[in-house]
Amino acid sequence: MPSMPNGAELELAQQLVRIPSLTPTTPDLLPAVVAALQTCAAAAPSATAHWLRGTDTNPATAEVFPYEVPNLLLVWGQPQPTGTVCFLGHVDVVPMANQSWTRDPFGAEVADGVLWGRGATDMKGAVAAFIIAAEAAYAQNPTQTICAIITGDEEWGSPAGTLAALQHLQTLGITPSAFLVGEPSSATHFGAGLKVGRRGSFNVALKVHGQSGHVAYPQLFTNPLEKVGPLLSALANLGFSDDNASLGVPATRATLTSVVASGGSTAIVPAAAEVKLNFRYTNAQTPEGLLALVRETVDKLGLTSCVSINANPAVGRHQNPYLSTPGQLHQRLHEALTQLVGVPPLTDAAGGLTDGRQVQKVFPHAEVVEFGPPEKSSHAGGMHQADEGLAVADLAALRQVYERVLQP
Repeated sequence: MPSMPNGAELELAQQLVRIPSLTPTTPDLLPAVVAALQTCAAAAPSATAHWLRGTDTNPATAEVFPYEVPNLLLVWGQPQPTGTVCFLGHVDVVPMANQSWTRDPFGAEVADGVLWGRGATDMKGAVAAFIIAAEAAYAQNPTQTICAIITGDEEWGSPAGTLAALQHLQTLGITPSAFLVGEPSSATHFGAGLKVGRRGSFNVALKVHGQSGHVAYPQLFTNPLEKVGPLLSALANLGFSDDNASLGVPATRATLTSVVASGGSTAIVPAAAEVKLNFRYTNAQTPEGLLALVRETVDKLGLTSCVSINANPAVGRHQNPYLSTPGQLHQRLHEALTQLVGVPPLTDAAGGLTDGRQVQKVFPHAEVVEFGPPEKSSHAGGMHQADEGLAVADLAALRQVYERVLQP
């Protein structure tokens, strides 16, 4: 069986970028996701394709996708109970919203050494690189087992994607020793970072109640905005010292994300003001504990009678943190990148949410390492930005590293 030719990862990445596979938040977006997954399967003729239709079974979030979402599990070789490396990736992409693109977001144009298009960085490039790498590695050693989970709903919190596929691995008798997540893992330079965890995310909304009235007669009503100031200051200054310097885990952080209030006119004081708060939290915290801290803060300010708090700590309404102990996969990636780039990569657990958080729910003893392209490559736009692009050289290097760590 011949090895995959150089540049095959670019050709596959272009095919995927040309498919406008937006996260299927409505059923009419499903066909594009299916087309992208079919393209992945066609590029992996040596693998067995398992087609999975995931549904959100969590009562707290089931309204997100009240229909089936397609997912793909690729298995190279015969299922084995141990020693398998499994890749996690997704082909759904975020919308362009009101971004001003100077190139066709689904044109997959290659110019100035960059593959341009929505999803090139996040994360169709990594999906293409891994599939081509797995085909090449399996051709050289067909006695090994390699897996890839490729989902269609990651950008919406993956309620019907990765978790269902992980559970299907169990039914096949496969217990991977390590999971490789292809999300961007460095800021601007290829190979500069590896991730072994991420903080979780928990949202809280607070409504400060008052009484609407004419601004000329403030003594006749209660202005909620006069109470918001101290509340904002107290919430913004919640401090945590639960960082883990040895593994690069930043401390829990509370960040104000929205303050909304309007009486509909400059002459009218609003009846209420709404404040939204996001916690990026470590394994040292729980949503229940963070919610209790918010209530305690409100109580200390004497605002309990006029502030209502809305938050749901149920799993599915928040995204859990995870932290993985570096093992063999991390060591192999570290060695490959040090040799290829010339500088050892930084290992940390900073950044946004990924599907890596799902692994330990099903395989609690598996190693999880995230390694993908830079978030912002060359002079292109970064992930989720206008003119998103991935340097062709970075894509080729990504395939090379993936292929190297899949070698026996």
